[in-house]
Amino acid sequence: MNQVQIDEMEKRTTPRGLLNYAKEYYQGYETINKEHPKDTDCFPVKYYLLCHSFELAMKSWLRLKGLSYLELKGLGHDLEKSMELLKNRYNITFDSTTVEMVTLANQYYVKKEFEYFVMGYKSVPVITELASSVHLMISKVNYHITNQNKS
Repeated sequence: MNQVQIDEMEKRTTPRGLLNYAKEYYQGYETINKEHPKDTDCFPVKYYLLCHSFELAMKSWLRLKGLSYLELKGLGHDLEKSMELLKNRYNITFDSTTVEMVTLANQYYVKKEFEYFVMGYKSVPVITELASSVHLMISKVNYHITNQNKS
């Protein structure tokens, strides 16, 4: 990527845009879950949608805090890495349930095992608990984006 392309992506990657996508991935999970409520129905799709939603919500918050486009890209798809950055640099804490849910899911998400079939047993979080953590994250980020200019 050349500097002109980087500058363009810097302008076009906004906290609100990332949050809107996070909401849409979460909505995709809700839609599929409504039609296929059993935990084993659409198993990898549901986990992928929730993890990607969580990733985008965290990156939205990081962007709001001033991270550049390249810094966001440098995080890759590692949910734990983004959580640690939010915690260590910006003192944003996560409840123990969210940390546990994300840690369990991230071991597969970061390696794209929800996208590409890999044989073997997976120890994943309870889908409804992960969904609750993602929903909470989206709500928190939405609050901060909505109130960023009201102080």
